[in-house]
Amino acid sequence: MTVEEYASACEAVGDTLEESGNLDEGFTSGFDAMEDALEEIGRWNPPEELQEFHGVRLRSMEAAIDALEETGALDLIREFEEAAEEEDTDKALELLDQMAELEDEMARFDDQMSALEDDVERALEDLSSETRQILADANCL
Repeated sequence: MTVEEYASACEAVGDTLEESGNLDEGFTSGFDAMEDALEEIGRWNPPEELQEFHGVRLRSMEAAIDALEETGALDLIREFEEAAEEEDTDKALELLDQMAELEDEMARFDDQMSALEDDVERALEDLSSETRQILADANCL
């Protein structure tokens, strides 16, 4: 891929994710779209200049998905969406309490996510200003 092809592909994935977020189907629909996007992005072969940036972005997405899955938060969110759809207020409130209890467990991922965000920033700084502009124009930053 060239930088321009990478930016174009990135923009297309971003548009798809945005569309899935605009559908009134809830969090899990967006989560499923994010997993699909991660799979697609993982198949890309970015140019040498974008290798580090690409790798860090992939690791960041994977870490976010892992945090939601490993803590059980994703399952609770799915159950909450079902309870809300069924208008089961008691179940929804119970699930909200369970989600609040996960706060400490989710916090252990904060350090990992912060480190990855720092890595993304460093990778961005290493890019040429021209490449950063191409990515910015495609909403890939």
